[in-house]
Amino acid sequence: MSSIFHSRRAIGARPAARAVPRGWLVVRFVCIVVALHAPSWLSVWIFQTPLAEERPLFNLDLLVAAALACVSTLAGGVALVLAWSADIIRAAAKNYHFMSTFDFVDAARFVDMLNLRTFLSPSLLGAVTGFAICLWLTLRLTRRSRTLALPLLGLALLAAGATPPTDPSIFLAWTRTAESST
Repeated sequence: MSSIFHSRRAIGARPAARAVPRGWLVVRFVCIVVALHAPSWLSVWIFQTPLAEERPLFNLDLLVAAALACVSTLAGGVALVLAWSADIIRAAAKNYHFMSTFDFVDAARFVDMLNLRTFLSPSLLGAVTGFAICLWLTLRLTRRSRTLALPLLGLALLAAGATPPTDPSIFLAWTRTAESST
């Protein structure tokens, strides 16, 4: 008797068991994309960063770094810090009216003449804390989830202007990979 009930449960629970991880992957994917872009969105909102309309809706560097974090947490963390640093340097160069980002980086040789204590403020410390939280959240959500690397790279390709594939077998392969990892 118990084997009959056991087999019925297994048959009946099978679609639900597959749906939960797939739904969880979608939630994780959305949370990763939001955590990646939250610092730039918040910097526009809090600091009123000039020329905010020049910021991309989806930053390709961050998406590729998150895909790398799905494979290697250390390499992904380093890539995320580098991508966010490049974005901060670019925004600071525009904010301080430098002709290019390279001119802003070149001006770093005069940093010893600055009073760096004047730059420390509660809003800057809050921004650093926000970056740390977004980095932790992104690395936590991408840890041990190689199946999320392909959708992140796909979003990066779509954001870069690539046309989506018309062959549904690519998406079916991703769902098969997601099912086999559970």
